[in-house]
Amino acid sequence: MNSAVQIPASNVGPDYVPQFLIRAADAVVIDKETYRWHSTTSTLHVLINSRGVQERFTHRAIYDLYCHRRFKLKRGQFTVVDQENQEESAKFRLEQFSEKKIAKALFYEEVAQEIIRYEGKRLPELIAAEYYRKAGLGNRCLEILMPIARKTVEDRWKARGGTQTIQTELPQPDHFREIIQRYKAAKYEAVGIVDLRMGRRAVDYLHNVHPDDVVLWDKFAEKYCNSSKPHVTEIEAQLLAYIEDYNSTLGPEDRRHLMPPPGVLTKMIKAKGRFYLTWKREGIDVANKLFNIVQGGLELDRLGQRVEMDEWHANIQVLLAKAGVWENLPPKLKSLIKRTTRPWLTVAIDGASRCILALSFSRYDPSHRSALRALEMTVSDKTLISLVAGTAQPWIYGLIPEMVVTDAGAAFRHHRFRAALSTLKALHLFPVTGRPQARGTIESFFDTCEKRFLHYFTGRTFRNIFERGDYDSEKNASLLFDEFCLYFTRAILDIYHQTPQENLNRATPADVWLRLSRKASMMPPVNDEERRLIFGTPTKAALTDKGIRAFGLHYQHRLLQKVRYEDPRLPKKNLKSLRTDIIRDRFNISRISFFAEGEWHEAVPSIGLPDGITIWEWCGAAHLSAMQNKQNAELRLSIMLKEINRQRLSGEAAMWRSELGTEATTAKSFSDIERKFFPKEVIDDLVEKDPALAYYVASSDPLGLPISVIRDDTKPVDDEPEQVVEDEEAKTSAARAAFTPFRRRARDDNYRPFDDGDR
Repeated sequence: MNSAVQIPASNVGPDYVPQFLIRAADAVVIDKETYRWHSTTSTLHVLINSRGVQERFTHRAIYDLYCHRRFKLKRGQFTVVDQENQEESAKFRLEQFSEKKIAKALFYEEVAQEIIRYEGKRLPELIAAEYYRKAGLGNRCLEILMPIARKTVEDRWKARGGTQTIQTELPQPDHFREIIQRYKAAKYEAVGIVDLRMGRRAVDYLHNVHPDDVVLWDKFAEKYCNSSKPHVTEIEAQLLAYIEDYNSTLGPEDRRHLMPPPGVLTKMIKAKGRFYLTWKREGIDVANKLFNIVQGGLELDRLGQRVEMDEWHANIQVLLAKAGVWENLPPKLKSLIKRTTRPWLTVAIDGASRCILALSFSRYDPSHRSALRALEMTVSDKTLISLVAGTAQPWIYGLIPEMVVTDAGAAFRHHRFRAALSTLKALHLFPVTGRPQARGTIESFFDTCEKRFLHYFTGRTFRNIFERGDYDSEKNASLLFDEFCLYFTRAILDIYHQTPQENLNRATPADVWLRLSRKASMMPPVNDEERRLIFGTPTKAALTDKGIRAFGLHYQHRLLQKVRYEDPRLPKKNLKSLRTDIIRDRFNISRISFFAEGEWHEAVPSIGLPDGITIWEWCGAAHLSAMQNKQNAELRLSIMLKEINRQRLSGEAAMWRSELGTEATTAKSFSDIERKFFPKEVIDDLVEKDPALAYYVASSDPLGLPISVIRDDTKPVDDEPEQVVEDEEAKTSAARAAFTPFRRRARDDNYRPFDDGDR
């Protein structure tokens, strides 16, 4: 018997009102109207609309707009880097820097001036390199122009009295474009080229000091690093006495030692570093204890300030098969299948509130797929998962973290995981290896799970042979993998989050989250478009006159046809269709992303498909249509939407969408889905053009529901774009750029997010 539970418009009760963080450079889009930030108080945000009028939005109003998918935050849309660079450059003079930096800045300045002169012109050098556009600051254009400008500047420098050319290499086009932008922002002053944000040094206080004096001063500065703990004034007195005695023995022509100017000896002592000074004066044990990054706890005062992630091999044996499946298998097949396994969990926890932000379950060893799924859960809305699990408390804990702390495992070092963190603009920190206390919050959580939750289940493996004794873990295994995922999620949300903790001053993690969400701002979870671009599945697709075909649908956009018209290949007989990069979203097949003209765009189906249909619902509807109407029957949209509504009202769709117990969906999975379920196109036979979908409901027994037709419990082995052999005329010689969906780059026709060399 299923109990129908409708998802409310607002995910939580009226008492929960988080305060979202909006910065000066962020753009806020509300109902397609773009606003700029003006100010923020404890109760409201003041935003400026496109007409320059200030509007006030309370934090409750902003949160309601977010819950109804009417609020979108675009970080860094209005950049203030140029203004900051101009103000920062005005504080310094080029003469304050070292000779090497001055020469390098002047060299870069002249190269930048040459490239600025080229802008907007059609140069023969570009045409010779098959670049037929006007000169600009795109990657491909800079790759051609930078060597030309460099040679021009080198020849000019040699002509100036035989001046030796500086031995330096120009940076990559991305970096040099930033240098040109900083140079323009600094009103074409060379000091703007010096990166004032990194590596800046103040005027050298030892400038023009004789080397013998520096050696002597440093020798007495080292005397401060002594267990007798002398004072700086004592060291200065000893230095003065030594210099007076030494100078008294010198002749009239000999060079005398000088005393350091006031404060210089103290600076030389401080330059040795606080850790070194503590080590020499207090001892190594005191230094290690003082500089342990978790000693005494971290001072965290806002949500998302520090998020820790790690993997845990749960000490329990669970059955692999879903309920009702194992009993129907042939005996010989049962003997070949390993029935038991220990589940893996990838967990993310907020350091300030101790709330769990992600629980990613897997039957197999951790990989970048499991790490990406956990990161995706961290930055996404998870109320549907708590609805499926039947918890008393909704899973409202989601945000974009400021810092993510992980170990140096292969899953967290993978380029896909680190690229996702970079796109989210989150700092990735690897603590010292071999010190679990550096990630003490997540380690203590695993210890809590071991002591508080696993003893309720049979089949425990325990942490060592002394705890296990003669207990047979495999023989006593009785819990299905899907059951473990469901019950463990319920235990975390209803027990762990509602239990007072000593390190929270006897407050519960749920209470601390609510308190901090009102006290300080936090970055809201990602919207649907950002989630697709960061965590979607990148694949290739053929481009035809109908657009891009996927899931039995045709996705159309004006830029797709523009790309097809500008196909760089020569026309010939039986020429294959041009293929382009797309990103698929398993949570919403009603939209796909494609890459054109230097940025990502969104394409929708040419038929009236409602928004928000998942891949599980769509494939289930196609499977039912094929079963009822034979394999050669047409896929009709009206029949498929009717089946999707039935899946939602029965609770099946909610269970599939929660992904509890399922493995990652890869590019190969989508390829198999296309071949198996959508050999034919879906026919639009709807009378109404805006059909409504039913709300998700939860089943009282989600484990009793049928499994999805596309569920694949085998180990994912391929999640990279498929290999494609292209004509020589279609290949490009541009170097691969980083895959950064939201970091808009200068327009470059040769920029490709997925290159064959990385597959």
